[in-house]
Amino acid sequence: METTRKNYWQHKLLNLSSGFMSSRIFLTALELGVFNSIAAKRMTAAEITSTLNTDLRGTEVLLDALSGLGLLQKIDDHYSNLPDVWALLDPAGPGCGFSDGVRRWDAWSSLTDIIRTGKHNDAPWTDERKKDFARAMKL
Repeated sequence: METTRKNYWQHKLLNLSSGFMSSRIFLTALELGVFNSIAAKRMTAAEITSTLNTDLRGTEVLLDALSGLGLLQKIDDHYSNLPDVWALLDPAGPGCGFSDGVRRWDAWSSLTDIIRTGKHNDAPWTDERKKDFARAMKL
């Protein structure tokens, strides 16, 4: 295999095998309520940790990753929501049903077992799940 093709496929396969990382970072922030806890404020990692009742070191890593993904702004040691991102995540706003992504993550994580067994476990359609789904369909 020529070097250019080999590099292309190595790059493509690496992206496929690690593409989940950004999604997991975002979904973890949603699950923990990071964006909601910050809202329109500027907060330190320690303040966010106190609000979320999480580990400081782990929270700092998550916040820095969110900043690196362009989902939070970090100035000195303070984090804040970006207005365009917060407009989509603010529970008081129109939202886009992103929290349904957490449920979909769980469902897709069992794909290997579903393929092996032919059986899947659909989560019940709770009122919250229906609301998130409906909001997501408004994109």
